[in-house]
Amino acid sequence: MINRLKNLEAASDTFNMSIELINNKKYIILEIPAMAPEFLMNQERIYLDGRNLYPCKVEIRTKEGDLYICIEYKNILLNKKLEPDQVSLK
Repeated sequence: MINRLKNLEAASDTFNMSIELINNKKYIILEIPAMAPEFLMNQERIYLDGRNLYPCKVEIRTKEGDLYICIEYKNILLNKKLEPDQVSLK
C-alpha cells in the first residue's frame, strides 16, 4: 500500500476521487495515471472499502479503456499501528 501512496503523491495534480455504490456496497475509488509504460497503460483505479478503507481491488486500464490488469485483495492483514512520524513516503 505504501507504493500506492507514493503513486498518489506523484500524481496529485491529476488525482480523482469518487464514491460509488456497487452491488449494495460503498467504495471509495481513487483514479490516478498508471505508473507503467505510457504507451501501454493509461489509468489506475484503486477501490477502497467505504467502511474501513481497506484496499479491495486495483484495475489498470489501457489508453483505449480496456481492462489490462485487475488485482483483487481477498485477505487483508495489517502491520502494527505506525505513528505518523514513523512513516516516510520518500
